[in-house]
Amino acid sequence: MSDTNRVNLAYVKEVSYGVFPSGPPTLKNVRFTSESLSQQNDTVVSNEIRADRQTPGLFRVGIGAPGDLGFEFSHGAFDDFLEWMLLSDATWTTPVLNTVTASITTGGVLTGTNIGLGLAAGQWVEVRGFVNAGNNGYFKIATWTSANSITIVGTLTAFVNETTVAGVTTSNDGEVSNGVRSRPSRSRRTSRTRPAARSSSKTSASRSTARGWTSRRRAS
Repeated sequence: MSDTNRVNLAYVKEVSYGVFPSGPPTLKNVRFTSESLSQQNDTVVSNEIRADRQTPGLFRVGIGAPGDLGFEFSHGAFDDFLEWMLLSDATWTTPVLNTVTASITTGGVLTGTNIGLGLAAGQWVEVRGFVNAGNNGYFKIATWTSANSITIVGTLTAFVNETTVAGVTTSNDGEVSNGVRSRPSRSRRTSRTRPAARSSSKTSASRSTARGWTSRRRAS
């Protein structure tokens, strides 16, 4: 008997459903703990009745790629999968980190040179560096006035006025929102066995559907 000791699972985004990228394409390896992916053939048997008692034919009417993928969730490792799950119309936003001298009002208005640079209304932002603990945390940007002024919401208590505080940071590690765009991909599984060191691979197309979610990542 052979002993499987090397298994690789990789994938690549398709140009459109069923269209493989020109290449050779660069596949991305998947970090996983277990998998049961396999090709599934859907067939039907003809109902025609014949005098010789034979079946006219067995016809394949569909191909699927069912199975489970077990993994340990790691920062950044499954961004493509989250993007596809949400049917996002766009890719992940670019991570942002601004360190400025800033002020905040009781209404949640943050001001400071480039305090809102790279951010946008509707995004979540992590604010750190203010003296009052209630002014720090994760907030949603209600209004993006300019790169120098944004309004945040999301706290159960009122903000406290602070002026010209040095070392205040506003950051967003990137986020993606739900949409209606299907993002097909192809996966390949390769296993190597001993002692013959033979290899096999399987390729399948997959599609995911989900609605009503926004995914946000954070590294710590």
